[in-house]
Amino acid sequence: MDTINTNTVSLFKISLPLMLSSLSTYLMMLVDRVILVRYDLEAMNSVAAAIMAVSVFDCFVAGVTAMSEVFVGRYNGAKKFAVIGSATWQMIWFSLMSLVVSVPIAFYGAKIFVPQELAFYGEPYFKLVMAFAPLAAVNAALSGFYIGIGHTRYITVSVVVGNIINAMLAIILIFGISGFIPSFGIKGAAVATIVGWLVQCLLLLCGFLNHNSRKIYGTTRWHFNSTVMWQEIKLGVPQAIGHMLEVIAWAFSFHLLAPLGMAFVTVMTVCQSVLLTVYFMLEGLQKGVIGIASNIIGANKIDKIKHLLNSSVRLYTIVLCIIAIPTLIFSKQLISTVFIPDQNDYELIHQVMLGLRWMFLFCVFDGLVWILAGIFTAGGDTKFVMAVNSLNAWLFSIAPLYLVTKVSFIEPHMTSIFTALYAMVNMVFFVVRYRSGRWLRLSEQEK
Repeated sequence: MDTINTNTVSLFKISLPLMLSSLSTYLMMLVDRVILVRYDLEAMNSVAAAIMAVSVFDCFVAGVTAMSEVFVGRYNGAKKFAVIGSATWQMIWFSLMSLVVSVPIAFYGAKIFVPQELAFYGEPYFKLVMAFAPLAAVNAALSGFYIGIGHTRYITVSVVVGNIINAMLAIILIFGISGFIPSFGIKGAAVATIVGWLVQCLLLLCGFLNHNSRKIYGTTRWHFNSTVMWQEIKLGVPQAIGHMLEVIAWAFSFHLLAPLGMAFVTVMTVCQSVLLTVYFMLEGLQKGVIGIASNIIGANKIDKIKHLLNSSVRLYTIVLCIIAIPTLIFSKQLISTVFIPDQNDYELIHQVMLGLRWMFLFCVFDGLVWILAGIFTAGGDTKFVMAVNSLNAWLFSIAPLYLVTKVSFIEPHMTSIFTALYAMVNMVFFVVRYRSGRWLRLSEQEK
């Protein structure tokens, strides 16, 4: 980033490739679900529960490795190009070291993390994807390099290629080809996702290790540096823990709802699946905010943060208008066409439609939280993000959900109300924090 632009157009140009990068992971999940519902409705719900369990691990490791974008952005803004490669490599090593945790969990944790009611399909998927989950963290570390320097073309290419391969393999491996390839069902979906991750990783490495990157950013400085790694871990762990606890709350909701019946799980699965289409845009926007804000802080131009926030809100308002079309206006057509092929199941479709309305309200509030969390992260205020995100998720979403699951007359869509409540309360906390200026004083102290 030679110049630091905070207007909406510039933010969009930076964020769009990052949205596509985030779309990579979320789209793979969504594609698997859409294909699997044609295989078996229970398979779709089982994968939704299993992937949330995997995300508990992945969001922590990838949450830490994504801090490479903060350090790369700060070094880039301060014109300290030579140390950028080393900062990225430390997070790559951290990702690979996480294999010592992910592999044992894959083999011995399936019965713990996947609800018993969804174990038949969920456990095989969990075991395969969990074992290779560090690949997603490597992708996050490498993406942080491109985000921090403001060159995101390789991210776009890797996302497009990786998702095309995932979709093609998912169709082939789930259903098989008569006379050539047998149907692998749920395992086929897992293998397709893993191969998609691997392809993305290789493509990102090509750009990271090309001649220009080696010459300008020192990307061959792969040696282990405990000091740099610890600095990145120290900054990343609080936010990663907060995100992990939040995802644990989402994963735990499947354990609460599974005993109530498939209708409750289906409403949750469809709402989360639609939410994925929002999250890839939110995560991409947040990464763009982090990248620009990190450069702003590195260049000591803090006054531009307010302009960045205004541009982010304007851009997300456009996103909400787009999301409203399928979730509010054409929700019935979306549900019956994509997620519930049995269009005669009117009650289930109606329940999902009501759930989507609450989920849209959740997105309205949660979007501002993601934007402010990006600014706080660039400023080093990750402990606040950790504490507030995690505590509010459990206090205002899971705790009420647990209580209402004990009530016999609850309807499936009502479980989505508490996600909206949680997002609203969370937004208030983040707005108050921003206005207090405490996060800004933290960033100034670091400098």
